[in-house]
Amino acid sequence: MNDTTLQKIHFDRLRAKYKIISSRNFASDSFLYLILRKADLGMEVTDVELQWLADNHFFDCIELISLQQYQAKEEKRLETELMQLRAKYLIPDNIELPIASSIDSVLWKLDNKHKITNLDIKLLNTHNLVETIALIKDIENFSKLKNRFKVTQESNIFPEEPLYIILKKLSVKEELSDSEAEWLLNSGLQEALKTYQQQKNIRKAELEFLELKSKYQVDYYKETVISSKLYSILKKLDSGDTLDHKDAQWLKKKKLNSLIKLDEEQRISRLFIKLKETYHATQNTDTKACDRLFKVLIRMAYCDTGVSKLLRIIQTLPEHFKSELHEKDINWLAEQGLCETAEIARKIHFQSLKSKYRIIGHNLPLDPFYLIMLKLEREERLDPKQVVQLIEEDSLSKGGK
Repeated sequence: MNDTTLQKIHFDRLRAKYKIISSRNFASDSFLYLILRKADLGMEVTDVELQWLADNHFFDCIELISLQQYQAKEEKRLETELMQLRAKYLIPDNIELPIASSIDSVLWKLDNKHKITNLDIKLLNTHNLVETIALIKDIENFSKLKNRFKVTQESNIFPEEPLYIILKKLSVKEELSDSEAEWLLNSGLQEALKTYQQQKNIRKAELEFLELKSKYQVDYYKETVISSKLYSILKKLDSGDTLDHKDAQWLKKKKLNSLIKLDEEQRISRLFIKLKETYHATQNTDTKACDRLFKVLIRMAYCDTGVSKLLRIIQTLPEHFKSELHEKDINWLAEQGLCETAEIARKIHFQSLKSKYRIIGHNLPLDPFYLIMLKLEREERLDPKQVVQLIEEDSLSKGGK
């Protein structure tokens, strides 16, 4: 066969290969033949030639040629991508690895967020890729920390700074620096910020616990967690609150007797303040007389039926506090210049004596009956005129009661 015949056969095969369907004859298709020959030999088809194919509606041909030209550059392109991947994951330049080695497959899996297996790590260890393995561990740790603290908006798998450092510190409850705290406050990472605030409050509470233990001289008690019963008790004592029965029982069990004593002292101090307010004795500033005044006010409250709340508190005190009010207590109040308190005490004492002597009359005047009752208390004889008056007013029986 001559060249003309062979060209025609060649052209027909190229048209079939590149999906050219046309009724045009060979002579008029020389430009098409040129394009197909170039494409078949792997030569670049120019934009002008591609445009001519488009103008003639040879779109299937354009697709095949474009794909063929893309594939021609694929090896170079893949080599470039793999080298970039190696640099990204700290593969040393001097390591001798063929293109598309098993190492590259591991890196590709890693970069596309596939799970790295123990076999993958073993392969990296075989090539002594220490930095790459360390980076992978950091990436895995970063992912776990982001999940733990719900940092879902951060899509980068690489451990970014300062976020990675901040999350690591939060995971071990380590305090953040001022710049790290400010970054977190401005980041909008709500869950991480919430954790930071909680840890900050806990550290503050732990410091307070240490200071309270030192203040109340119970440093020897080793427990430091703020969930400790001791912490809640010390806060109550420091704020002046009364300990409940369970608190007292716990202190007794732990043999923290100094705190039990302190609670009793504070309880008495609060009661003393309340008693002075109730019985108008707040002007007293004599510290030497405080102990005596407290005992007198206790007796007043113990005999006063109008202060049930105070009486309930007094009932919890030791027995030696619970005694009757006496005339000498009232005189002592007057001597201390607490005249208003003394007058209140007289009225309370009068009511107490009426109950003692079974006098039913509710409107019985203080004068002279209070003085009469005081004489009876002193075991002094009454004046005959007073006896007659009492009998006439039906306040004293003829038998002398």
